[in-house]
Amino acid sequence: MFFTSLVLPSVGVFGQVRKGSAVANSNAASRKCSGAWTGSITYSRTQSNTDTTTIPRVSGRGEDKRKWEMKYDYKASVAVTESPEKNGSSIGTATVTHNFSSEETSTAVEKNSCDQGKTWRDMRGVFTSKSETTGNAKAVANVSVGVNTDGTYRVSVGIEQIVGKSKGSTTSSFSGQCTPKEGKNQTTPETPMGIDGQSLTSSGKDNIDPSDPNRISGSFSQTVVGITETITWTLQKCGAPLRLTDLKFEDMKFPNWNDWQEINEILGTTDGNLVKIKAKVLNTTGETKYADLIFKETYKGDKWDGARPDGLLPNGEISVRLGPGEEKEIEVVWDSSGFAWFDDGRPRYVQRLKVELAELSDLGVVAEFLYDAA
Repeated sequence: MFFTSLVLPSVGVFGQVRKGSAVANSNAASRKCSGAWTGSITYSRTQSNTDTTTIPRVSGRGEDKRKWEMKYDYKASVAVTESPEKNGSSIGTATVTHNFSSEETSTAVEKNSCDQGKTWRDMRGVFTSKSETTGNAKAVANVSVGVNTDGTYRVSVGIEQIVGKSKGSTTSSFSGQCTPKEGKNQTTPETPMGIDGQSLTSSGKDNIDPSDPNRISGSFSQTVVGITETITWTLQKCGAPLRLTDLKFEDMKFPNWNDWQEINEILGTTDGNLVKIKAKVLNTTGETKYADLIFKETYKGDKWDGARPDGLLPNGEISVRLGPGEEKEIEVVWDSSGFAWFDDGRPRYVQRLKVELAELSDLGVVAEFLYDAA
């Protein structure tokens, strides 16, 4: 169960608390467990740089300006499953997105005369160069968790190379010349290009919780020479074969329709906005699994309506097929209109949502996994 709090229109926002634990109503305890860590790891690597320079020309009648901007964004979502050998080791399948762009613009300006000094004009040349490399593919990821005798541990992930596409362009234009000069535009067609894999190991300062040693979660980030790398993990031993690995809430940023962005937990969103609920489901087994993902409004824990039954959100029941080791993201759009008030006019400060995951077979429901507030 993941909570969102919806406040009065005069305040106009709702926030969220993304804490949760899974309670499986199944025969999971009877399954043989190899002790492999399963779950999800996310890795990101970002970098941006800009440079602007202005150099006076030797003639003293002009200048050369250069503006350069570079952006690099690499993200990988890794589904961590038990290795086929069932020897306690884990394997990972990463979904990688990569975007790199570089753009440079140079402007040369010099005041010259075309009539032997009678009149003067600015002669200008503008030159641009752009390059872009993109990639979106799946890759093998090496995953390991090392636990020390003092209870500290490290999480490592290494993602293999993928193949992306690269393209570029150059342009030039001129003005103010004594003899008109034509600019040129050239483009480089998309060509395959290898995109290097990435790897990162956490600091080793995280500790196993003695009261729950089969579950670890955390995050580690470092910035070196302007490059920021972050690894975030949610892993479990002997857990349910199907599980929710992530839950996010997004809304659209006015006035851009379909410009979905994750809701800030402090700022929240306005009552009446459409809210996209995004849940990731992971199959940690080597078999194909079928499940129903159910999004509900719940009143459990409410001071006045705690006994009121849960209610299914519109279009809130979705069937999903998950291949071996597959992770999928399921989306539901929820209309928050009117949820700042109860039916009797009382202000509604907290809005509670619950997600249920039911594993299915030909005989019906095999197990239900209910996600409740921590």
